[in-house]
Amino acid sequence: ETLGEGKTAKKHSVEPKCTCQHLHTTKSLVGRMIAGRNGHALNHAHGKWESPMSTCGMLLLALFAPWTSILADELMLCNGKAELCDRTLDQVAFAGTHNSFASSDEGFQPVVANQKWNMTRQLSDGIRVLSLDVYLVDGEVVLYHRVPQLGSVSLKEELAGIVAWLELNPHEVIWVLFQDETYPKPVSEVLEKSGLANFAHVFNPEAPKTLGEMVAANERVMIVYQDENACYKTPDDPMCASPPWYQHRDLFLFESDWGRKAYSEFSTDTECLLYRSITGAPIFLVNYFVSTPLAEAENGWDLMQTYVQRCWAKHKFPNLILVDDYQIGQLRLVVNWLNQNHDTPGTAMLTASFTQPPSLPPYPSPPPSRTYRPFPNVPSSASNDDPSEQSSDSCAFCDMLPTLLYLSTVVFLMLHAICCFN
Repeated sequence: ETLGEGKTAKKHSVEPKCTCQHLHTTKSLVGRMIAGRNGHALNHAHGKWESPMSTCGMLLLALFAPWTSILADELMLCNGKAELCDRTLDQVAFAGTHNSFASSDEGFQPVVANQKWNMTRQLSDGIRVLSLDVYLVDGEVVLYHRVPQLGSVSLKEELAGIVAWLELNPHEVIWVLFQDETYPKPVSEVLEKSGLANFAHVFNPEAPKTLGEMVAANERVMIVYQDENACYKTPDDPMCASPPWYQHRDLFLFESDWGRKAYSEFSTDTECLLYRSITGAPIFLVNYFVSTPLAEAENGWDLMQTYVQRCWAKHKFPNLILVDDYQIGQLRLVVNWLNQNHDTPGTAMLTASFTQPPSLPPYPSPPPSRTYRPFPNVPSSASNDDPSEQSSDSCAFCDMLPTLLYLSTVVFLMLHAICCFN
């Protein structure tokens, strides 16, 4: 499973729906195994063994206690943070990118490229919200921005990288937002064939699940569409048919205005104007980008945090923050600040004052010899909230952990055979 901030170890034989209860059961089994041939277990009421521990038991306890503790702690992480496991989607902030697919890394021309690196690299850098513009061209669902001649990619190929990343990062919850310039049916069919639909979560605003429950059920992807073709007017149209997990955003999501021409307009928008308002919607999307081509992103702490705080005070806790050129500025700091202060009343945000936290290290530049497409060459995943260590060599112990676990298992079996069955 995923161990540590942004480090990926080899997969272990862990049931997908692992809970604290399962972990305690595992520890009890280990306790009985190390008690000796008679199987006496630890007396939890008095903190001592009911019978003298065997030499074998003492050796095994010393060997496996650290690993049991590490695995128990790491199995309870959600998006890199244990505290997020107990929160529902409307109580968590996620870092996102606007037109995630349109990257110079994928060959999009500068006039339409909103990002520098492709989507699997974005996920590895801690981005947890991807926004896609989908079109149907000659029977194939493709992604492009404005005009396909300036850059386009296949939805099928892009989803393959996302699915592979999800399989390698089993504790991460992400959003995929579709601005669908085609009908739901062909898009949902590609999602099913790609395997992404296997991770889909159906959000129930009346009884939302926590991130921990989503991770345990392996339902870790929120798939939302915009319905640009107005299928709500023709619900009987076969092309409008869609499965329950392909969810219309008007069911639970509202968003801030996105038509700004310059970043200075964020400072003058004192009301956090809305593009689409839905009374009582639990998910709030904040659009923090401009529509002017080639505009340089201004994602610094002062302007972004002030605007996000104002939106929080005027509406509700922001959940999804979309930016251009995410590698510039302080998106990570703002999202981390949101998650650390999520229980602050919105009214308090009208007058609250916050200082900028220490800056996080910059995103690592890809080595010249490395390509980030296809997926297997993408660097290890990073935490959504605090991806402060992102280079592949930033945690040597984490990289060695799979080998150490394997070796400790071999030693365990040898000791068990020698000491416990003779």
